[in-house]
Amino acid sequence: MSTLVRRVSIPLGPAWQPCSAPPSVLLVTEDAGFRSVVGRVLEHAGYSVLAASHSGHAILASLQQSFDVLVIEQRLTEGSSRTIADRIQRYHPDLAIVRLCGAASAAVGGVNLVRPFTADDLLTALRSLVRTPAASRP
Repeated sequence: MSTLVRRVSIPLGPAWQPCSAPPSVLLVTEDAGFRSVVGRVLEHAGYSVLAASHSGHAILASLQQSFDVLVIEQRLTEGSSRTIADRIQRYHPDLAIVRLCGAASAAVGGVNLVRPFTADDLLTALRSLVRTPAASRP
């Protein structure tokens, strides 16, 4: 018994765009509750989020996959956000950085977000660095 296979070509038109993965965020903070809330906010906004509780997990994650944005607490028990960000940026030089800090300070190669901040403040900072799929739609 033979099977007849027929190929059909369908033109996609000018409005068609390929599917793209959502922007990915590496979130590094020692505060478990804060990690959970920020992770949910970012996922609801269309980001893919991986949360790390300390610098070792963050560096290991960055070696296993690439991220669009690093959101990191300025002060961590194991070191400064700048040192950790510099180590990660060695492997991913295009990585955008948002530092979560307690007081206003000069941003070095990224955006500083001073606590307390709202979810809208965080999303605005991220949108200034990378476009979400929802933001790129007309």
